[in-house]
Amino acid sequence: MYIHASQGQAISTQLPGNGLLSGRIAGRDLASNSCDIESALFGIGSTNLENPLPKVTPQTNYLRSLNIMTRIPMVTPLQYDNEPNQRPMYLN
Repeated sequence: MYIHASQGQAISTQLPGNGLLSGRIAGRDLASNSCDIESALFGIGSTNLENPLPKVTPQTNYLRSLNIMTRIPMVTPLQYDNEPNQRPMYLN
């Protein structure tokens, strides 16, 4: 596949941040050994008793988040505590 085609590889891959919906991220962008991880998850070669496969350790790539808006911090009230001298039933 030609990497500069419309369905090819992106110039820079980033995770969706504030204000964006997630799109398709290829396995090659998430980890360097994506084929080995997929083979281990599907169990390919797991029944080979003569030459067992080595344990696969993922080599993940660090992806930054792309934010297109700044998020306003949320102000929350203090947690409500029942006082011990109040009755719990609503029909007092």
